[in-house]
Amino acid sequence: MAKTYEEYVELYDEETAKYLIETLGDWLKNYKKCTFINTNARDTDAYIETTKQFTIDKNWEYEEVTGDTGLVYRLLNGDWNTEEFLIVPPNKNIMPSYSENIIEVSK
Repeated sequence: MAKTYEEYVELYDEETAKYLIETLGDWLKNYKKCTFINTNARDTDAYIETTKQFTIDKNWEYEEVTGDTGLVYRLLNGDWNTEEFLIVPPNKNIMPSYSENIIEVSK
């Protein structure tokens, strides 16, 4: 996405460059909004500005929401409570639960 048509032509040829530009940009066509999830994990000012500029370039709506890295932290540190994590023992599978849990461990 960061390369221009001209850069792709230099790397490949005109036909391939056209295909890459169309294919790589295709996922953008259904979007009208970009949301920055601010977890305050780092100095976010530069990232916020990059996101805002992206939305301006695309003529999209910009939104910023507060995020929380707690779930990822608990996942990486093995703090797997059953309220937030589905723990699947060896030789078991997950399956649809057709309830508010969405998935469950097979019996």
